[in-house]
Amino acid sequence: MEVNQINKNTDGKKIGIFTFYRYNYGAFLQAYALRQYLENLGYNAQLVYFDYSICGIPSINTHNLYSFAKTFVIAMLRYHKRKEKYKCFANSAQRVLKESQRYKSIKKLSKNLNYDILLTGSDQVFNPNLAPKGYYVRMLDFPASKGIKKVSYAASIGLDKYPAKYEEDFRRCLSTFDAVSVREIQAEQIIKQYTDKKILQHIDPTFLLNKEQWETFSQDLPENINEPFIFIHILKRQPELIKFAEHLSVKLGCKILMSDQRDVFKNAIKLDKPLSPEQFIRAIMSAQYVVTNSFHGMVLSINLQQRARIFIPETAPARITDILDNFKLNRLCQDELLSLEEIKSLYSYADKKINEGRLSARKYLLSLSEL
Repeated sequence: MEVNQINKNTDGKKIGIFTFYRYNYGAFLQAYALRQYLENLGYNAQLVYFDYSICGIPSINTHNLYSFAKTFVIAMLRYHKRKEKYKCFANSAQRVLKESQRYKSIKKLSKNLNYDILLTGSDQVFNPNLAPKGYYVRMLDFPASKGIKKVSYAASIGLDKYPAKYEEDFRRCLSTFDAVSVREIQAEQIIKQYTDKKILQHIDPTFLLNKEQWETFSQDLPENINEPFIFIHILKRQPELIKFAEHLSVKLGCKILMSDQRDVFKNAIKLDKPLSPEQFIRAIMSAQYVVTNSFHGMVLSINLQQRARIFIPETAPARITDILDNFKLNRLCQDELLSLEEIKSLYSYADKKINEGRLSARKYLLSLSEL
C-alpha cells in the first residue's frame, strides 16, 4: 500500500540526475543509490550521462597549464590501468544503472532535456575546480530549461571558500533553483552568501539504502580472494595510514586488499583486474577491518556497520568530520582496535541518525513532485 501511495504522489514524474559517477567507486555508488531510491519512490529517474573527460581524463583542468600538464602526464603513465577501470565501470553501469545517451556537449544536451525535474547532486557537483568542463552542466545552466524544475540533493562543494571567478555565475545559477539541498554544514554556510533561498541539509545518497539492499547489490569477489583480509580504500597516500595498515595486517594476521591496483603494500592480495562497484561493496562487507581516508569509504563502512579506522585527509576534511561529529563516531579515528561488540554499541547512535536522515530525505524528495 505504501508503494502505491508513493507512486500516486510522485505520479511517475521524470527526473534527470546530474552528477559524477563513472570515474570512482564513491561517485558511482552514490549515483546508483540516489537513482534507485528515487525509482523506489515512484519517480522515473535517469542518470544523465555527460562525459566530463578531456582526452579521457575526467577531472583535468585546462585553465591551469601546470595542473593540466601534471594531470595529463600522470594519466598517460597509468593509461592501461585507467582504461581497465573505466571499462569495468562501464560494464557495471550497463548492468545496474539507467542512463541517458552519452553527451559530450552542453549544446546537444540542452536540446534533449525531456524531464519534469533536473536534479544535481550528490558529491562535489558545486565544486567548479573539479571537472571544470561540466561545471555549468552540474549547475543546471541550460537556456532551454524554462519550465523545468531545478533542484539539488545533498550537493557538496569540497572547498573552504568559493573561487572568486565563479562567484557571479554561482549566484546566478542558484537563483534559478526551486529547491536547494546540501550534504555538509560547510556547504550550507558558503551557499548562504550567494542566495536567500532556504538551504536544507541531507544525508549522502549511499545512506538511503540499507545494509540488506547493499548486500543484494553486491557481487562475489574474485576467486583468489579466499582468505581473511583488511580492505584499504585511499584517495591520496598518507604515511600514517600506510603505517597503521601495515601494523594491523601483522596484528590480525591478514593480507591487505586494496580497492585499486597500486603497489603500496608487500603483503597485498594481487588483483588481475579492477574490482567492480558491486565487488567494492562486497569487499567492505567481508573485510576484517576497513582502513580509509575516503568520504564514501567511511560512510559505506558506517552504513554496513563495519569495523573501520578513519583517517582525516588534508583536502576537504569537513566532508568527513561533519559525519564523525554528527554521528558521534570520532572513536573511529583512534588507533585502538574495536571489537565486534564495541562496533555494535558505537553504531547504535549512528543508526538513529541515519534513520532520521532517511525520513528527512524521503520527505524532501517526495515534495519535489509538488513544486
